[in-house]
Amino acid sequence: MKERYNLEIAGISFSIVSDDGAEFVRKTEAMLDKNVNAILSQSSTFSKFDAVTFAALDICGELQKAEAKIKNLEAQIEILEANMKRLRVASAAEEKPAKAEKAEKSVKAEDKPSANEKKAQEKKIAPAEEAPVESSGSSRDQKFRQLEALLGSQLRFDVDK
Repeated sequence: MKERYNLEIAGISFSIVSDDGAEFVRKTEAMLDKNVNAILSQSSTFSKFDAVTFAALDICGELQKAEAKIKNLEAQIEILEANMKRLRVASAAEEKPAKAEKAEKSVKAEDKPSANEKKAQEKKIAPAEEAPVESSGSSRDQKFRQLEALLGSQLRFDVDK
């Protein structure tokens, strides 16, 4: 909803209509007033019009730099996302043979009773479950964590499968 605001920049009063909200309008007013007054204090020969023009040029220059930085960061994110996708595909391709081999070993292991099962049969008690063995972390997981650290909290990837 548009609202009317009375502003004062470098002693000049303005009345504007905006739907950006009071806080945004007041921050914008303060920023422009500060820039214009800084320019006026640098040279006594500048008119207020000159100061406002130079302040607008400064702000437009800052905006262009910020937009270029945003584009650069977006391009970096796209590259990182493409690398993550490539790493996931490569990781999945590496895991398939390992999973198949692990499944094959577990089928063979089912044919032979484990040492715990043998002891349990001898003592006639239920076999104890073997504790899972944790890996120290593959280089793939480290790469995921490094990329995740580069991206910060913007993206999170589940690497513990």
